[in-house]
Amino acid sequence: MSRIVPAGAIVVDAAPVGELARSYVDSGLGIMQQPASPNPIMDGNTCTLLDCPIGTFVQVADAIGDEIVFEYVTLLDAETVAFQIDDAGEYQITVASPAPHYQNIVRVTL
Repeated sequence: MSRIVPAGAIVVDAAPVGELARSYVDSGLGIMQQPASPNPIMDGNTCTLLDCPIGTFVQVADAIGDEIVFEYVTLLDAETVAFQIDDAGEYQITVASPAPHYQNIVRVTL
């Protein structure tokens, strides 16, 4: 069976769905893997994010009470963000760098 490819479309080899879910088409029409947003590094109650691209959105929410306890947007490229979470509990840390990065959502318990 022959494959009819619409004008302007590109043909790619079959890939697992999970692999394509973290891909994007770059300006050269190549399929690239999305880079991850920075991973939170916890040291006690201090959280550090290294090499954040400009425009990275950071949010910390109390996972039980759904209260936002910290928000920040980076203003510099390769910025390091560090903050402390003072109260014990379970928190959700969301790090969303601009496209083509995919966001990281991490739960931590202090």
